[in-house]
Amino acid sequence: MIKASKKIFDDNIEIIVSGHACYGPYGQDIVCSAVSSLFYTLYFSLDELTNDKVNVDFADDFSKIIIKNISDNGRLLVSSFFIGIREIASSYPNHVSIIE
Repeated sequence: MIKASKKIFDDNIEIIVSGHACYGPYGQDIVCSAVSSLFYTLYFSLDELTNDKVNVDFADDFSKIIIKNISDNGRLLVSSFFIGIREIASSYPNHVSIIE
């Protein structure tokens, strides 16, 4: 199962996505692909559309974004990311969950 979580520390936000959906064969899993696309889009959007300080760690089954002194635009992008994750989790509840 893919698990997505968000931790807030004052003006800093940490987003972690871990695990595998195991919905389809490795490399062909549409659920993993959807979540990965949202995660990469969040990272590149933060980098290109804000002046926020963004640190990222991409790995095969664990990825993390840390945003320091997040701006209002950065918060909007993070909210959009979690709307997408929520909708994927709604469609594939046995494969994606949001950890609150």
